Amino acid sequence: MRKKEGLIVLIIVALISMGGYYVSKNAVKVKTVFPPGKPILNDSDFAVKITGGDLVIGQTDLTEAKKLLPDGKDLGMSTVYRSNSPECILTFNKKQTQLKQLHLLSDDLVTSRGIKVGDPFSKVVAAYGKNYIFTGKALNAADFEAIYQRDNHHSVIFKVKNNKVFTIVLHEDTRPRPGT
Repeated sequence: MRKKEGLIVLIIVALISMGGYYVSKNAVKVKTVFPPGKPILNDSDFAVKITGGDLVIGQTDLTEAKKLLPDGKDLGMSTVYRSNSPECILTFNKKQTQLKQLHLLSDDLVTSRGIKVGDPFSKVVAAYGKNYIFTGKALNAADFEAIYQRDNHHSVIFKVKNNKVFTIVLHEDTRPRPGT
């Protein structure tokens, strides 16, 4: 009886291993293409004008953001705030003194160069240029991310679906990176 049970377990393990191998061999790999040059991003590229003021990456604190965007709520962690009108997600440092990421989720907010959710990606290229990092499943995919990186710590990311801007992320990461 033990040999039979052992054989069944061995067959199950073999089938699971073969299934895992098949999935990994046929999985679509993400392609990343780096541009020949750097985009030119200014401090104004990391600010968004809203009624009553500006949301500025690296400067706006949570208290100020809540005054500018009172129709929102804290999400789980005290460093994430979601505004319902205009629709966006703000992430702050642990002390809540600096806005680190701003996710623009609707066409109510516009980047300093006039890009909003729903715009065709061609409008992004016209405003920001061709020097962006491409990440996607295929080079001519309609769904991908275009990352305009000022330096290792500051970037503007356009998430694109069906060649239209789906989400815009203004990002600052000043944490030390390994090896730097």
